[in-house]
Order: sequence, then structure tokens, then C-alpha cells
Amino acid sequence: MKTKHLILTLIGFLIFCGQYVFGQISEGGIPMSFSLDIDLVKEKVPVIEMAPVNTQALIEEDAKNSMDDIQRPFRFGYAIDVDIDVKKTGMKKELPNGDKLWLLKIHCPGAFSINLIYSYFRLSKGSKFFIYNEERKMILGAFTPEVSNNPDNVFSTDLVQGNTIILEYYEPKSSNDGVIRISKVIHGYINTFSDELGLSAPCNIDVICSPIGDKWRNEQRAITMLLVNENTAFCTGCLVNNTQQDFKPYILTARHCYRYYGVNSIVPSIFRFLYWKPVCGFGSPSNWQSISGATIRAVYDPTDFALLELSSTPPVSWNLFYAGWDRTTTPALNATGIHHPSGDAMKISHDSKSVIAVTFPLLSVPSGALTHWRATFDQGIVQRKSSGSPLFNQKNRILRNTIL
Repeated sequence: MKTKHLILTLIGFLIFCGQYVFGQISEGGIPMSFSLDIDLVKEKVPVIEMAPVNTQALIEEDAKNSMDDIQRPFRFGYAIDVDIDVKKTGMKKELPNGDKLWLLKIHCPGAFSINLIYSYFRLSKGSKFFIYNEERKMILGAFTPEVSNNPDNVFSTDLVQGNTIILEYYEPKSSNDGVIRISKVIHGYINTFSDELGLSAPCNIDVICSPIGDKWRNEQRAITMLLVNENTAFCTGCLVNNTQQDFKPYILTARHCYRYYGVNSIVPSIFRFLYWKPVCGFGSPSNWQSISGATIRAVYDPTDFALLELSSTPPVSWNLFYAGWDRTTTPALNATGIHHPSGDAMKISHDSKSVIAVTFPLLSVPSGALTHWRATFDQGIVQRKSSGSPLFNQKNRILRNTIL
């Protein structure tokens, strides 16, 4: 098939070895407290102190789990169960015109980052919600009812760097029915914001590097980093098109990234796009975009396959790419993987030889069933922690699995 925009079928992929400017879907802007020059210390904004996390114990647990279960996604954070109602717990400040502002701090001792999952998230008309760190170098929002409310009233927010975050919620005087209730605070015990991330193996190659990445500038705009397992771990996925070519936002990934969810389950995952280094081998991603939430549309355990539909269609301004696929069983003449190993900036790997049909030993399939394509990369690698990433053929299309 000549078109790149085709409906998804089952595929196979290998699972082996300054200021941050980015946006979860939001309206942008700056928090009202900035323009009003509100001093959070003088205002005595309440601080919710989370219990300390035993980082060393978690790292040791991760090492053991990685040996026992090679399909386990790369964990960076520890989820703490909470029940925090921002309007009830935060400081309420009445503004001169009758509008209202709530401010609340959350502090996680020793954390490199904090992200949140909400059990009930419903913003009132005209309201705006922001999250930012104490240095004001990283800001999420403004989240508004138009872009963030959904029928299920569930929501998640991406990582904010630092051990303290400020939640700021504004409501006009004409509104009072907004609810923001947090169910999980994720303490980031791995530093995913280091200038030299170093979370993946040094033989990985940045996708932005030439000449290896030059043929894949479209496809790299389809790859997404997933926050899974209560948004404490990373997987990789790919935005794919369908035969209707209607830009329905399907995400292809691995079943083991969502092993405890069934079809039609709503998941609180964050999907981060455009997460690559600005220069080959140097710098940190600084202009990524993310979306909260998805519904699982299909799974197939024998080939470790999952298909999700995002809760929102990515804005056209993000300039994402909907990758195509190839449903034939003809072995690819060469293969390329694009992925986020260990939650690192986007990497690329290439095998100049034909792929080989194999049986993946960890899956429950009939003896001798061919379930995956095996690639032996000449440039770069694909690590176990690249879970969910696609394998492309010489026509820049995702390979399907070999099982019939």
C-alpha cells in the first residue's frame, strides 16, 4: 500500500535491549498571582508535607524487578495516596472585584519532580488552574473548562521539576462550582530533568542526529512517551492513522504497559510528544507537548499489543504525524526503531539487514508460533525499557506481527 495513513492491525516490536517551555493541552498564559505580585510566604500559603520516600530502597527494588520481569516499564516515581481538595485545603484569597483565588503548596522532601492524578476534576465557567514550581521556571496551564473538563471528571498533570509545587486556582465571582480533588501525588525519585539525562545506555543515538535521523523527521513526530502504572513509569507509543484518515488519535503501544486494564478502561496516562534533544548529543528537551487521558480500545495478549484512543485530539499547531503501517507478512528489508528508553529523550536505531520472524519466549502462544520480528541493530539499540515502541520497515511503515 502506497499511503502511509492506514488503519492499525496487530504489530510486533522488540522490547530488548533555563526555563522549560512546553504545554499539556491548555490555554497558556501566566498565573494571576504573578501579575498581582502575591508573596506566597507573606500570605502564609498552606503547605501539604508528604512523607519522605526511601529512595535507596526503591532503586534496589527496581533493580530486582528488572531482573525478574524484563517487560516491566521503567519506574521513576512513587505514588502516594492522598485525598486533597484544593478549594477546601488551599488558602482562599478574595480579590477586590469579587473574584476568588486559591493557593496551595505540596512539598515532597528530596523529590526531583512531582506529578499528580486527580480523582475528580471539574473546572467552573471562566476559571483557570495552574501548577508551577517555586522558581517559577516551569508552569503548567492555564487549564480551563473548555480544554480540560471531560465527561469522566478524571485528569492527570505532567511532571513539574523540583520538590515543591504550587497549585493556583482562579474562579470569577460568578462561578463557584469547580472541584479539584487530588488522589495521588507522585514523588519523582529519579531525576528525569538532568541536562545530561543519562537514563539510557550510552550507545543510544538521539533521533535528531544526522544522517541517521534525517529520513525519519515525520515519524519522530508520531512517537510519544507514556506515563503508566499510576503515572510512575515510562513506556513508548506511536500515534497512528486509520483507513478513514479522519485523524482519530489512536496510540499503539505494548499490552504489558497496561497489563491490569481491559478494553474500554479509562487510563490516567500522560502522553508526551516531541520529546527530543535540540542538538545531537547535547541539551535537554524543552518544547514537548502532552495530553492527559485515554481509553483502551483493543488488546491482544499473545502479541503484547494495545491500542488506545486519546481523550483529546492533538492540536494542529503541534504538527504531529499519524504514522502508517504495513499489514503484509513479507520481512522488511531493513528496520528502524524510534523510542524512549528509560524515559530518556527520543532515540533512533537502525538495522540494515532483513528482519527475521521469531517466537517471543515470554508470551503465552502456541509452540512455534511466530509472533515478532527480530532486528539486530547496526546503529543504536532498542533497550528493554523502550517498551511499546514501533518497528518501521524500509517504506517508513510500522511492521505488523507475523502471526496470522
